[in-house]
Amino acid sequence: MKEKIIENMKAKVLSVLEGKEESERLIGVFPLDVRNYIEELGGEEDSDRFETNGWQWDFWQYFKYKGNTYCFGGSGYYGGGTFSRAN
Repeated sequence: MKEKIIENMKAKVLSVLEGKEESERLIGVFPLDVRNYIEELGGEEDSDRFETNGWQWDFWQYFKYKGNTYCFGGSGYYGGGTFSRAN
């Protein structure tokens, strides 16, 4: 089951990175899953910009890939998030 979720995440993230989609909803993945995939592709996490808002567990995680900035923002409380281009 987890493998299928990761495969789905990879396809959705790639569609945003390639400019096919402006954003994609990601369900069942953790920020670490997204970071690992971006790094596999040669991108990097901008760890200085990782943000949270406390008790609601909302987060914003930024990445740099081929000169562009992307964000995976979501909620640990409700689950899931959205991956989109941030610049």
